[in-house]
Parts: sequence; C-alpha cells; structure tokens
Amino acid sequence: MSHWDATGYSAAGMVFVAFGMKDMIPRRIVAMLSNPAFVTYGLGLGLAPVWLLHVVPLPLNGWHLTQALRCSGRAIRIDPDVRESGRSVLCRSIATQREARTTGVRTESADRPARRAQRKSSGPR
Repeated sequence: MSHWDATGYSAAGMVFVAFGMKDMIPRRIVAMLSNPAFVTYGLGLGLAPVWLLHVVPLPLNGWHLTQALRCSGRAIRIDPDVRESGRSVLCRSIATQREARTTGVRTESADRPARRAQRKSSGPR
C-alpha cells in the first residue's frame, strides 16, 4: 500500500466516523480533519474532483463549528411568533440535543407541529 492509499483510507475512515457521531461539535471537528486529508490525497494523485470537493466544505464546516461553539454554553429562549434566524435555529438545535441526552425527551419535536399549524392559520407572511 502506498502512502497515498493510506492517506485516502484514513480520510475515508474519518468521514465514516463523522457519519456515526450524534453530537454536532465533534462531528464538525472530525469532518474538518477529513477535508485536508482528502485534499492531500486528491492533489497527490492529481484527482481534481476529489480535492475540489473537499476544499469547499472546509471553510463551511469551520464557520458552522464556530457558530456551534458560540451557542453551546447559552440557554436559548425563542419566541415562536418571531421568524427564526439561522443562528437561533442552530442554537436551539444544540440546546435540544443537550436536553434530549439528559432527559430523554425532545421538546422541540412536540412543539414544532403546533407552530406549523399556527403559521398556516395566520396566512402568508
């Protein structure tokens, strides 16, 4: 096995590990580690589709990781009548994951159908 094969297999292994993770922050970290490994593999073997495919998600994963780290320590309260921004949805998702781990109950799932029904009854925005 060449060192390029080893690089490719280790990158693929990191992707499989990331797919199996439930927590968003460790998943983003492992995904960010797999991106440079795939870029190295693609550049080393002259595989432009491989390295291009992994250059683009690297800054996106970094940006989402930064957002997740900012939200991870805060208690989030969201008014259901206010349209949700991407950041508040991310923060609520992280808070819901944390709550589900500690209580075993996902309150967001139970709340979502009621909000949808309320939005439909109020008409278009």
